[in-house]
Amino acid sequence: MTWVVRRTTTDEEDTDVLSTIMHESVHGVANRAYSEAERHAWSPAPRTGEEARRRFAGQHLWLAEDEEGPCAFMTLKADGYLDFAYALPRVAGQGAASKVYAALESWAEAEGYPKLTSDISLVARPFFEKRGWSVIVQQDNDCYGVNLVNFRMEKVLIENPR
Repeated sequence: MTWVVRRTTTDEEDTDVLSTIMHESVHGVANRAYSEAERHAWSPAPRTGEEARRRFAGQHLWLAEDEEGPCAFMTLKADGYLDFAYALPRVAGQGAASKVYAALESWAEAEGYPKLTSDISLVARPFFEKRGWSVIVQQDNDCYGVNLVNFRMEKVLIENPR
């Protein structure tokens, strides 16, 4: 498959589309590691309208598109926090997320970010470990009364920054 990856900002994109990708990923990819109750607590429905715009606001965005449209994305906050990383089930495991991540990391290195941090799901942990990320701590998160396990992880990009 061929994906076109482009960098933009979340303020310039249709955040309803990003929310849909996230929701479908939670329910169609994360089902390998999270129960139905956990997935429902994580994403009961796609965020839309102003709620979606607020949640995604002000982030750098890398978006993969194929012949069917947007299919994977990742966002990076100004402090180096990777906030969102999702792919539609139809492209999961086929390389779309890998291309998005490669573009994001390359840009972050060029911009001089010393490290990247994130809170990574059980499903995404192997993807990020394969790319040199390390677990700092396992976390238990109360999400609407349901415990969701994830991992605070980081990747050092620049050793001994000035």
